[in-house]
Amino acid sequence: MFGKLKFSDVEMMKEYVETYEKETIYLRKPLEDFSKGLNSGIFYGYMDQKALKGMFYFSKKNALALHFSDLKVLGNLNVLKAIKLYKPKFIKGPKDQIEAIYKMLCRSVGEIKESSSILMSFEGHIQKCLPDKSYTVVDGDALTTEYSKFMENLFKDIKFFIEVEQYFGRQIKAINDILKELRAMMKQGNYVLFLHGNQIVAQGLIEDETDEIGIIGGIYVSETFRKKGLGYLISCLLTAKILDRHKKAFLFVMENNLEARQLYEKIGYTVKMQYTVLSIAY
Repeated sequence: MFGKLKFSDVEMMKEYVETYEKETIYLRKPLEDFSKGLNSGIFYGYMDQKALKGMFYFSKKNALALHFSDLKVLGNLNVLKAIKLYKPKFIKGPKDQIEAIYKMLCRSVGEIKESSSILMSFEGHIQKCLPDKSYTVVDGDALTTEYSKFMENLFKDIKFFIEVEQYFGRQIKAINDILKELRAMMKQGNYVLFLHGNQIVAQGLIEDETDEIGIIGGIYVSETFRKKGLGYLISCLLTAKILDRHKKAFLFVMENNLEARQLYEKIGYTVKMQYTVLSIAY
């Protein structure tokens, strides 16, 4: 049986996520919000003999995150009907499962693009990471997570943020929306900027955080400031922040980005599994 999950199903959902810890990384934050009564999207589940065999989360941002423990889940026509109903622009999950979804969808949508990434977890020593300070001077420049009037003035220079959106291949949102999100993350201590004079030249952030984990992402360095170790510094600081909160640190790296993968391995991250994201046009 495939259908919507309710608040009364939370304990069963938590047990499922704990069983498939690394494979359900995209479901952890939505499930925590769901368990707290926050309406951030809709969960569907596949039940077989009263046991949960799959979870599908349709977010309000047009994304579907999924995991299922048995391929026969995809034999249920209601799965395809739900996808057609919500029309997610992105579907993300473990590589083998996304490949199965791809085969199911390829004849019923306009276009599908596929990108592969690798989930890595920090298993090194905290001594290799920067201390969790709000301000660290590096060769006369500054690495900061502190929100201030000075930072607010820097935010007025939108060129850097447009660079970031273009680099990650995202459709550029309204600048006010971008800055609103960044201000909120900085006030939470989840956003790091590297400054060169009065210019922002690099960034990184904690994209997702639950009571147990933090996921690093958004690492970007302006082209003229690359090969100077800024990505390493920012990644270390963000990792130290997560560890200082007594949580596990994770990140995703594109499968073909060997240079970035080697950098993260140097910090203390190890490869866990492959993930895939489908971009869909209907």
